[in-house]
Amino acid sequence: MTDSKSVLKAHAKEIKEALPNLALSHGQIIELVVSTLTKEESWNHFSVTNGPITIPKSLTSFFASIGRGQRRLAQLQNHIAKPGDRGELSMAIMDMLSVLITGNSDGMAALSQLLDSCNYPGRIQSMTIDENGNIVPLTKKHKPVMEMFDLGSWFFGSGNFTYGQYPWDKTKALALEKGFSPNQADLIRMLQREAPNHCWPLDLWFEVGILDEDQDSFLNELKADIEWEDHFRALYDNDGYY
Repeated sequence: MTDSKSVLKAHAKEIKEALPNLALSHGQIIELVVSTLTKEESWNHFSVTNGPITIPKSLTSFFASIGRGQRRLAQLQNHIAKPGDRGELSMAIMDMLSVLITGNSDGMAALSQLLDSCNYPGRIQSMTIDENGNIVPLTKKHKPVMEMFDLGSWFFGSGNFTYGQYPWDKTKALALEKGFSPNQADLIRMLQREAPNHCWPLDLWFEVGILDEDQDSFLNELKADIEWEDHFRALYDNDGYY
């Protein structure tokens, strides 16, 4: 039986070969793979526990892996937080995960595959008219941006949310507990609400933290970014456009 450390190193090598322009050493990629495929803090921790390793098979685990990975990538690159970083780093991690999920480095391909494989109450099947005049299901063959439509459908259809208990409501409450002002907490809530409701680009969903299972860490990241409030207000004022 192949041991977990060898499996993890093999995954790191696979990512490095698929993304040759990635400005990271093999050791740094190993650290990223530890963060994304396990819940250990580092290679040193993983080498003691020796597993388990999990390649995401659901959207929930996919986004959780991206959240952990973008934080580790920021640490490895000694990032000083600035507007747009969270979204950019998250998209980079998504490409890395796609190598292991789909065999190619297109993160949107991984998102598409996971969206196609999930089922949830209220899933919407859009229709279109083909070249022969027949009404047929609208697929990514007809409209590649369907991923974002499907993501919104999954987000609202799988959450079973009730009024006052949406993710952004809970984040607002946590922000107040962590010392954000009421105006700042309201701003965070508004941005997390707008991204899925107005079909913002995916990097902005990551940027405003709506897909992040670790809202405590997300809010800590905002506190470390002195420009976050101006950045969020600009996104809100422009409805997701830079």
